[in-house]
Amino acid sequence: MAGAGPLLGKATRRRLAAAVPVAVVVTIVVLLMYPVALWLGLPLAKLRMENVANWVRETTAPHPLAEAPADPAAPVPAGTRLEFGRVGPAVTTDRSVLVFAGEPLDARFEVTGDVVTLADPVAG
Repeated sequence: MAGAGPLLGKATRRRLAAAVPVAVVVTIVVLLMYPVALWLGLPLAKLRMENVANWVRETTAPHPLAEAPADPAAPVPAGTRLEFGRVGPAVTTDRSVLVFAGEPLDARFEVTGDVVTLADPVAG
């Protein structure tokens, strides 16, 4: 095959010569992303993992009613006062849930000492 020209034309070679540096830079950036992310993020992640406040939530045991109603299936009107035995200061309306028969009640309420006052009625 004497006299055969080059396999690639001049225009193709120019395009390839312009694309190769871009491809090399993109490859290097992609290969370095994970190590750089670890290098920058690991110290912050360790700090957050070592901070016990991120892991511990203030919890309290369930508190039963001090006096059970005569008919638990009867509806409870708004304004009803429910008394609990020794609730303590940790119980607030922000993080408390009233539960009946294992299901959370969809009712607004206020906590004052050991007394919970319903703001919404509860169906039986």
